[in-house]
Amino acid sequence: MRMSERHELQISRLELLGRLSQGYLFPEALPPSTKTEDLPCSEAAFLLCGDLFYVDVGSGDMVKRRKEVLTDVHRKGLYVLYLHKGTKERRKRRQKMTANPLRTALALLFFALSGVPAMAEISCRSENGVPVDWVVFYKVPKVFQKNSTDNGLEYLYLDSITKKWKTSSHLINNNRSILGRTLEPLYEAYNSKSNNTAYLIYNDGVPKSKTYSRKYGHTKGLLVWNKIQGIWLIHSVPGFPPFPKDGYDYPSSGRRYGQNGICVTFKYSQYKEIDSQLFVSQPNIYSCSIPNIFHQELIHMTQMCDKSGSLNIPVRRLAALQSAQGLKFLHFAKSSLYTDDIFSAWMAQSLKTHLLAETWHRRNHEFPSNCSLHYHVYNINRIRLGRKYSFSSYHDHSKWGVSKLSNSHWTCIGDLNRDPHQVFRGGGFICTRNWHIYQSFHGAATHYKK
Repeated sequence: MRMSERHELQISRLELLGRLSQGYLFPEALPPSTKTEDLPCSEAAFLLCGDLFYVDVGSGDMVKRRKEVLTDVHRKGLYVLYLHKGTKERRKRRQKMTANPLRTALALLFFALSGVPAMAEISCRSENGVPVDWVVFYKVPKVFQKNSTDNGLEYLYLDSITKKWKTSSHLINNNRSILGRTLEPLYEAYNSKSNNTAYLIYNDGVPKSKTYSRKYGHTKGLLVWNKIQGIWLIHSVPGFPPFPKDGYDYPSSGRRYGQNGICVTFKYSQYKEIDSQLFVSQPNIYSCSIPNIFHQELIHMTQMCDKSGSLNIPVRRLAALQSAQGLKFLHFAKSSLYTDDIFSAWMAQSLKTHLLAETWHRRNHEFPSNCSLHYHVYNINRIRLGRKYSFSSYHDHSKWGVSKLSNSHWTCIGDLNRDPHQVFRGGGFICTRNWHIYQSFHGAATHYKK
């Protein structure tokens, strides 16, 4: 039997599609990446050791390339492939051995070449770089103990795959951390200068800024999206992330206290609601790029990006959202005109549940536990994450709440403190009844004030 051969090919799109449909070529599609050593190990990538080709999605041409030229692959919108052409018998054996990953790879490539979107690349990501529907992180505070080796960069996370707290082997300032991975779509959008992808970053504490303004909401987060889907990261870290031109990093000012956040993948159909929610909370946007194709549909974000817009801001707004994989959320957004405690006056009463609330506690800067309304709010004052980490709310800058009783099992994550001074600031919380998220956060609340 003749050994299989590898060929340098340059064929038309129609011919390529024809060969793919008949099984003559055996590509294994790889996720876009800037460096060959960073390509993930998965069923769809196990043939990387062979020759590498790329397909230009625009022209359909396929050209063999050496590994050294792959640095610009993802920025040019190219799909990296491995092509194998051998005897008919060998093809049949190979097709049987690799049926499932091959079928997936062929489908992805077929849709890409035929102009049909098979899968959007913008999504929250796990530490392995795998797209996930949602991910939650909790950075622990720096421990000031004589024998402690912790430096305030350790964190735990859970996502739609792991579903329970997992202590990371990376520090949060590493670009392989859960935040580094999740922000990869941001840097891809920034570097590509694509007219089809938008991003918007906001924080009341701008990176490296020596001034602080209370003009805008007490909000922190970012969005990256295209016409298919995108991500929304909501977090508590001041001065994060850096400007896109500076690449990924985590601020040294964020080490001392605990911090948390949630990233959710949303279909583009959800972005009109998100647009309205951001308009209410009035974030301080310090970096953004919203191409013209979004201007008519996402009016508020476009205006806020341009530092323009209406002054007729609603007092508050509640929106029902749904993740890309169908997880339901409620998002509470308040403006500076809503001058009451968002936890006790609105969230607990709307969700119809007693809430345990964890926000940054400072003496004389916190609302006490509130049992005056039908549904009560109790301040958490001690947190435990896993077996190793236990700390006081006075060392925690995170902002979250959970149902006191499991029959409701709501979890809310956001960017406002239970602080009398913050009732005059915009902000909000995103809430879900996902059982895994609820168990993880409810189990972290080890003591609360009645």
